[in-house]
Amino acid sequence: MKLPKKLNKPPIVDSIFEIRFESLYPLDIVPGLITKLLMPLNLKDIKQFPILQFPEQIRKIDANFKYAPYYRANIDTFVVQFGPRMISLASPIPYIGWENFIPMISKVIEEILKSQLVTKIERLGQRGINFFENNILGNSNIIIINPISLEKTQYQYIDYYKKDEINIKTLIANKAQYQSNDIVKIGSVIDIDSSIEDGINSNHGDVINLVEKLHLAGKSVFFEILKSDFLDTMEPEYDSTIS
Repeated sequence: MKLPKKLNKPPIVDSIFEIRFESLYPLDIVPGLITKLLMPLNLKDIKQFPILQFPEQIRKIDANFKYAPYYRANIDTFVVQFGPRMISLASPIPYIGWENFIPMISKVIEEILKSQLVTKIERLGQRGINFFENNILGNSNIIIINPISLEKTQYQYIDYYKKDEINIKTLIANKAQYQSNDIVKIGSVIDIDSSIEDGINSNHGDVINLVEKLHLAGKSVFFEILKSDFLDTMEPEYDSTIS
């Protein structure tokens, strides 16, 4: 399948890169070290999350908190969140396109990996959340066989896929909420989370190559889900390069 180079009317409302890691430093000082490392990228507007109101011992032993962010900040128009075991970076919305997002991902990775902070990368993830104001199932290639004759008012389908070393989770649902300019909209979502959890080298070039693979894997699944005539309404652009 030849993939569009880009969509002129992209439905994406969130694009998030995440790296999870181990460090030899005590957990309580790692966020401060991350702050120092990202300062050359003009890190600003740092805010705490309520998780810091919990005692440190609870945060250390509760599995729900293990990869939770402690702080939120901005790098230019990007949103960065970080904690003692993770960093995430979210693209500005309206979505700026992968070709404008990946350079900032590369800069953040470079600043983190050139220090001695990370001893092991546990997970790389790239997630895209797409919102549609209509019922997306009617515009998808997904076929649901259901023996119940009653009208279905709400649905949520979660599937897991594997492509080489990449794990892909898809969530397709209706009755989803999305807030834009203080207006809450109700519609459908296609949420695709691509990740790698094994055999990740802590080398900047290797990590970027894997992130590109994650993006391509998620992008391919997204376009496989949609019917071609519905895809055309988003004004796709193609060229001779499959990306």
